[in-house]
Amino acid sequence: KSPANPILSRDSSLAVSGPGHSGTAASPDGRERFVIYHSHADPDAPSGRRLLNLDRLAIPTPGQLEILGPTRSPQPLPSGVGHD
Repeated sequence: KSPANPILSRDSSLAVSGPGHSGTAASPDGRERFVIYHSHADPDAPSGRRLLNLDRLAIPTPGQLEILGPTRSPQPLPSGVGHD
């Protein structure tokens, strides 16, 4: 395990509670990585209701991961997404 664990945790100021069960995905052009995870829909009353979260994943130095989140606001489109 990384000494920086956990790389994603609760953030009460953003109303993000219970982040967990994550996976990763690449942007269409492969230049960016994202972490996909769920969190409680209502942080004040945790239940089975969950929200899907998608945040950018950075690698500032080899072997180190950093999640640019958790977020609750709209984010820029992933790199390589065409604009119609």
